[in-house]
Amino acid sequence: MIDLNEYRVLVTRPEEQAGHFLDMIESSNGSAVNFPTIAIAASPLTDKAKQQLKDLSQVNIAIFVSVNAVEYGLKALKSLKRSFPETLIVAAVGPSTAEALAANDIQIDIIPDDNFSSEGLLNTPELEEIAGENILIFRGQYGRELLSVQLTKRHANVDSVECYQRVIPEFDVKPVVKELKAGSIQAVTVTSATGLTNLFEMLGKDNELLLDIPFVVASRRIAEVCENFEIKRISVADNAGDKAMLEAVSELANQTEEDYLTEEDEDYLE
Repeated sequence: MIDLNEYRVLVTRPEEQAGHFLDMIESSNGSAVNFPTIAIAASPLTDKAKQQLKDLSQVNIAIFVSVNAVEYGLKALKSLKRSFPETLIVAAVGPSTAEALAANDIQIDIIPDDNFSSEGLLNTPELEEIAGENILIFRGQYGRELLSVQLTKRHANVDSVECYQRVIPEFDVKPVVKELKAGSIQAVTVTSATGLTNLFEMLGKDNELLLDIPFVVASRRIAEVCENFEIKRISVADNAGDKAMLEAVSELANQTEEDYLTEEDEDYLE
């Protein structure tokens, strides 16, 4: 059983997604500070996106890149009085996304075995021979282009519907700044590069208080962004799921300072 030894953790997940992770920290003898650095909102649909959703029966494979893509993609369909075709092949980037689809009675056909990311999805055998297939990606505004670029290189016909957007939430930063100045925050968890960037923007001139605190991040890509912000101690979880993030926090909570990954260590960038 995980014991965090009263480790105090700043959690930056979006408010609506943080509850379970906050509970897991508290249940593991840790102390959680809720500080969402991303808010999710519906994105206005372009005329092209509306037409794509109306013509969803012409699509062969639908890819959902996140839980938010499921929620807001299905809401967009509902607003157009369209239902999700039962014959459509569905791909989910990871277990949380798959659970969200299953909760809406949508069968998942493609999911990575372990690397729950765009890279992992691209490595699934079902997406190797896709020449001529019509693929629609449900994603957020300004999301990664990796899936679209690589699937197009495999000669698929790829389009995207940007059904949600990430914004900086209105959240009182004063209590967090007070804790940072007191040195009571012992780790920060971050599951997206946007969340990390927003964290520094929300704290303004006080963001320098973060630089000596260990960060637990959900991917090597986010670790690279951490380096740009001159964060000195970084631990990379296996994925962005609550379980993997908690395990990484636990490892950190039970390490000595000499065990931390520092900016001089480049293994995490390989």
